[in-house]
Amino acid sequence: MTKPDPLDLARLISSVQTIEVAVASQFHIAVGDIRSECRRQEFAVPRHVVMWLARDLTQLTLPQIGRAMNRDHASVLHGVRRVEREINDSVGFRAVVTGLQQLLLPLVGPSPTMIDAIIEEVVRLYQPMITAAIRRELETVVGTDQISPLMSSSR
Repeated sequence: MTKPDPLDLARLISSVQTIEVAVASQFHIAVGDIRSECRRQEFAVPRHVVMWLARDLTQLTLPQIGRAMNRDHASVLHGVRRVEREINDSVGFRAVVTGLQQLLLPLVGPSPTMIDAIIEEVVRLYQPMITAAIRRELETVVGTDQISPLMSSSR
């Protein structure tokens, strides 16, 4: 496995800091409260929202998010799961998190899930053209009579 580029890692960690500032503002608390050890709900919920948004909007792993927030990966996983449950249970909470997500997306970039969705859509749109181009290329190399049975059976 290749080692991550330190500049990329620094950029991603700065994304966590950007998320912390936005969440702190939304919940009317200080960024220091998000990073604190305090377990009170008024600080734990925004902290968990930061973890969830970092997981959703960046390509950071749970351990990387944990390091950026002075937590371990298990704490990040717990926070992400709590936010997911609350998003499913509370329309108001979902609206707050979705609003933060839309605000932060241009600032910290698309998530891997969003990138996968974009790739799927591009493949869906261009697959007929790609298939036709491959067929033409194969026909010139091996001949039309050998390619036609192969192309029809792959459908």
